[in-house]
Amino acid sequence: VPGLQAQGQSQGKGNAHQKQLDKIGTTVGGLSLYQQWVIGGILDNAQAQVNALAPSARRSSGGAIRKAAMVQVRNNLTPAQQKKFDSAH
Repeated sequence: VPGLQAQGQSQGKGNAHQKQLDKIGTTVGGLSLYQQWVIGGILDNAQAQVNALAPSARRSSGGAIRKAAMVQVRNNLTPAQQKKFDSAH
């Protein structure tokens, strides 16, 4: 996983996603390394989809992409973590 994080940072994405991962982890009481890896991939994919949109479409379509990503994130949490995640969203 550290290799994946370093790769993301070299592409300029790591810091933003690390902050998101940290926030999600804090909200739900911690994430396993596997959850961090899976959720990091979800966030990377969502960001790539938003970046692929025309700038004029990012506001209208970007929100739906991010919302779908948060559904995927939630699906990768344990039931106890999901309750905490739901309370915060």
